[in-house]
Amino acid sequence: MSDLIPQNITLPETLPEAHQLIVKMALQIEQLEHQLEQLLEHNARAHSGNSSQPPSHDASALRAQRHQRQRNKPHSERSVGAQPGHEKHERPLAPESEVDHIERYEPPVQCPCGGHIMLDDTPCQRHQILEVPRVRFQITEHQCYAGHCTACPRRYKAQMPDTVPLGQMGPNLLATIAELSGRFHLSVREIQQHLQTFFGLSLSIGAISKAQKRAMQAMIPVYTQLHEAVQQADVLHADETTHWRHTNHWWMWVASDGRVCYYPVHGSRGKSAADCLLGAFTGVLVTDRHGAYNDQPPDMRQFCWAHLLRDFIRISERAGRAGQIGSQLVRCALLVFTLQRRRQGAPPDTQYRLLLRLLKVRALVRRRLELGSALPGKTGRTCQNLLKAEVSLWVFLAYDNVPLDNNDAERLLRPYVIWRKTSFATRSARGDLFRAQILSVTQTLKKLGLSSYDFLCETMAAFLRPGGQPVRIPL
Repeated sequence: MSDLIPQNITLPETLPEAHQLIVKMALQIEQLEHQLEQLLEHNARAHSGNSSQPPSHDASALRAQRHQRQRNKPHSERSVGAQPGHEKHERPLAPESEVDHIERYEPPVQCPCGGHIMLDDTPCQRHQILEVPRVRFQITEHQCYAGHCTACPRRYKAQMPDTVPLGQMGPNLLATIAELSGRFHLSVREIQQHLQTFFGLSLSIGAISKAQKRAMQAMIPVYTQLHEAVQQADVLHADETTHWRHTNHWWMWVASDGRVCYYPVHGSRGKSAADCLLGAFTGVLVTDRHGAYNDQPPDMRQFCWAHLLRDFIRISERAGRAGQIGSQLVRCALLVFTLQRRRQGAPPDTQYRLLLRLLKVRALVRRRLELGSALPGKTGRTCQNLLKAEVSLWVFLAYDNVPLDNNDAERLLRPYVIWRKTSFATRSARGDLFRAQILSVTQTLKKLGLSSYDFLCETMAAFLRPGGQPVRIPL
């Protein structure tokens, strides 16, 4: 029996000592059971309305209730589809100058009465058909010849001109591979199948990976440009999500000023990663309450009210006094959204009146947080933390261009989350950098209303051309 007892455990020698140990262990078991009950209760109450959990992860009963509410919603008396009298929208006909081929159909040249039929100047009916041509890849071979002088033993060898791209793939092919990855979120094998299906081009997995490497090298200057641009912004949104390299848990970060997007990959979710993301940024930062951004001055950091609303909803679902305070905070948060929405774009006198109402709501929120901070447990801790950083709740009152939520960063992470689900993990630091670069470039160009494919073609052509100047995004 003594062989089964670990060496670091000392057994009591007397009966009172054994009783004392039993009581201590019983108290610890009771405490652990209480903590387990709290965790189970918290997990049972957590859903997409009061946490960052997606709706697909909600309990089946909760999803059934949501679907039942949708079914019980009163149906509109209007019929499905377009309503009578609506403005008709049709695809306009392209001018004849843009038409590739025209088929003309003319009536008989002579009438049965014997007269000659004269055609009108314009057709009475135009019908255009759009078609996609069958595309096959092109191969351009560059041949250099050598020769010798007939009068002396000298030999001469032709040199490739500087305009000939280096490597086996042309700039358009490199841009296509990069676009299929970053814009359409295809995996390497899906890119391989796409090129084979639509262009008849057979490339190995390794060749596509090398193409992504060359595209990554070409995008380094513009990637640096985007990082410098977000650091100079007046208002910046930031957020992060999970990224996997093999089985290692990394993080994909994003920063955006509404026009420029910058994605880096970092092995940490802490302050070191946030410092790499923000660099020399000195403007107003809009984020959730994640502690990695705590180095930002409180009066220059705006908490996302969408996240605060979820925190208040979670408190309102608790029993007793905590639930009452949470319900009041929820009503205050909804009122903040309403007043701020009315305040934007309103006349100056109306803006002033709405600002006074927001200041009253601010005082009301503070009183509710002070009451909640006196409560035990999670409610008290949440209210205490919000009171310590209360300034960060109301920065939007001092700046007209600071929004209430962090939706811009949230929306920018969505394309990567989709890509992560379809393409799985990366395998190297090069793969991490490529994903970050191509997302930064394509999402920025999308916000600017520019063609990412045209820009990538220009970037790859400049990179493959010896001495070519890097292409920059016109910000």
